[in-house]
Amino acid sequence: MSKKIYIVPLILILLFTFAYSQPVDANVAKAQVTSMTVGTPLVVGKAATVSAKASSPNQTLYKYHLGDRNTDTWTVIKDYSTSSSFSWTPKKEGKYRLVVHVKDSQSNAVYDSYTFKDIEVTSGMSKANISSISVGNPLVIGKSTTVKASATSANQTLYKYYLGDRKTNQWTVLKDYSTSSSYTWVPKKEGIYRVVVHVKDSTSNASYDSYLSKDVEVSAAYSAAAKSLSVNEKAYVGYSESISGSSESTTSPLYKFYLNNRDTGEWITLQEYASSSKQSFTPQKPGSYRVVMHVKDAQSTKEYDSYLYKDVDVKHLSKATIESFQTTDEMFVTPANVIAATAKSDNAALYKFLVRHPDQTWETLQEYSPNGRISWKPSKTGDYRVVVHVKDSYSKNTYDDYTFKDVVVKEHPEADYQGFTTDRPFYYNQSTQITHAAKSSITAQFKTVVKNLSTGEETILQNFDTRTKISWAPKQTGNYQITVYAKDQYSPKAYDDSYQKSITVTPVPKASLTTFTMNGSAFYTGKTYPVSAFASSPNGALYKFIVKDETTGQWTTVRDYSINSSINWIPKYKGKYRIVVHVKDRYTDASFDAYRFRDVTVTKITKVVIDAGHGGSDPGAIGSNGTHEADLTLDISKRIVQMLNERSDFTALATRETDKYVSLEDRVAFANSQNADLFMSLHYNSSTSKEANGTETYIYYNSDPLFGQTIHKHLIAATGLRDRGLKESGFYVIKNTKMPAALVEIAFVSNPAEENLANTSAFKEKVSRALADALIEYSSLR
Repeated sequence: MSKKIYIVPLILILLFTFAYSQPVDANVAKAQVTSMTVGTPLVVGKAATVSAKASSPNQTLYKYHLGDRNTDTWTVIKDYSTSSSFSWTPKKEGKYRLVVHVKDSQSNAVYDSYTFKDIEVTSGMSKANISSISVGNPLVIGKSTTVKASATSANQTLYKYYLGDRKTNQWTVLKDYSTSSSYTWVPKKEGIYRVVVHVKDSTSNASYDSYLSKDVEVSAAYSAAAKSLSVNEKAYVGYSESISGSSESTTSPLYKFYLNNRDTGEWITLQEYASSSKQSFTPQKPGSYRVVMHVKDAQSTKEYDSYLYKDVDVKHLSKATIESFQTTDEMFVTPANVIAATAKSDNAALYKFLVRHPDQTWETLQEYSPNGRISWKPSKTGDYRVVVHVKDSYSKNTYDDYTFKDVVVKEHPEADYQGFTTDRPFYYNQSTQITHAAKSSITAQFKTVVKNLSTGEETILQNFDTRTKISWAPKQTGNYQITVYAKDQYSPKAYDDSYQKSITVTPVPKASLTTFTMNGSAFYTGKTYPVSAFASSPNGALYKFIVKDETTGQWTTVRDYSINSSINWIPKYKGKYRIVVHVKDRYTDASFDAYRFRDVTVTKITKVVIDAGHGGSDPGAIGSNGTHEADLTLDISKRIVQMLNERSDFTALATRETDKYVSLEDRVAFANSQNADLFMSLHYNSSTSKEANGTETYIYYNSDPLFGQTIHKHLIAATGLRDRGLKESGFYVIKNTKMPAALVEIAFVSNPAEENLANTSAFKEKVSRALADALIEYSSLR
């Protein structure tokens, strides 16, 4: 490596020493705030107590801040002191945030911890609250109307009335503050106005405490405005249709209704002007019609003040038709039986259900209703006919369509027991799930009884319910008899069918572990090692693999119990480990039935990046005999990589393997991307003086000196040259790598004697072996 020798000024050495050697106390005491309280009331001019609690190894210091949430301005209201509380008098109402900072008396921090409370300060004065405002009718130019308001207050309530012209946006005070809750207003011109009432408490200093407004329209004369017209858009020939409307009027509205046949142009007056807003009509033939409503004020002189209309399509009513008709598959006297029908209709379909009894008499189960599903409970057995009539909700017919179904009503339903299964054999103190299967007319119920044949004791597991799955955990071994009784939910019998099964309860069998294998005689970090076992058990074996770190005593579950009998173990750290397999029967609650283990020692694989300095377009230093530094460093790099890779506990990589140029940034990026454990950069020195000689090693400022010491010790012993020492520097490759790094200057190629020595095969081999041994030694110390 080409290098000039300079004398570093003493002042720079002192500055670097100071910058990188300042001691940091990692155990400075800190205070921790635990609570903060703010007293009440929070009223302008009233004192309130603010206090906090904190814990600290030494004395606790408290500092209080106040933040105005409206203006986002902050004020220190009490600086750091040992006092944990103070008295605060708010100066203006609003929303605030009170913050307390605490720190230990020995702390140099701005604060150690903090907490805060959001609060609201009020004026403390009573306020009036308005609840309603009304404006009387009629609203006509020159006619007086009353404006009223209602409000509540702790003291007397004051009212102020405003009028705003919505067109010109001009505002007028109709009446200033007084105790009067009403005002008589005479509109002077037509238009749309906003009437506003402000209210406040008689002690309030505010412009107002609350307000309400109401928008009104003043007419030049009496008038009415149609608001709604309701009539079905579909109508049917011969069926009456209702018409209804609504309006607003200065005094009282009058209504006039017309019917216009859009196909012929004919007009019919349905109602002359009257106060009734409702009417009806019955179309006599199909077609397109328009229903028109005229409205006017009772005092109006106009033909009409406003109108609305709706178009109606009149047609002949279609008949409802039945789409489906169903009954319960089997009908019984005891339970309720379902009868259901669906129908298609222009409007809502109506359903009527009837039944013909065995004695030929008829019974109506449901008169016409939109309900197409009913329940029927016959009183006796026999042959019945169930009938449904349907019709459109507009229809005047007795029915539009009908259908029937002949059914036989039986005395009661029965259940037939068809299956008894379990999810496992019956073992002592182990839960076994029993599953029932039965065929039943309605709903099957089950009663399950277990009898201990040794003691005669019976246990009822279920007593006629609909559960098809139950569980039982025997508390004793021995012979048992299980009896299942089945019946339909509505059966009057004690039971309809039964089933018996004899069983023997035994302890859960244990798994037997026959083999436990773990491939490998030597073990290294990052490598994969298959671990497998084989166990036999009547119900199938479960396997659990755990590892104990003998250094820390910590156990790790690699895989919990499963049917998988093998794992792949990848040790992350060197040390001694115990690999254990537990096996047990799949149905046991035991921690394990059997186990085996193997003790292994894991050796760390050290990943090293060797950096051959210079290369390609950068030959580095050139000796007097033409030796290129880049060639020498590449030769040494290859030898070290080969030596280390011959070991099972090392992986060595090179930043370059040929004579090519690699930037400093790429060298660093390669080492960091490989997550290397160690980094060593190889160089040869040079000087303008041919007398300059010796070997030196560099590490980055304040980095681990042991790495540099180990490298330098071995290198000096190998070269036998002048010891120029272990030094600190900010060379890019040792500054920016994330692992222990060193840069070696093996010899001076500018010195003819050292240049000749560097080119000998024996020197290269000796230096390479020394550097490899240095890396091996340092790795063993980590």
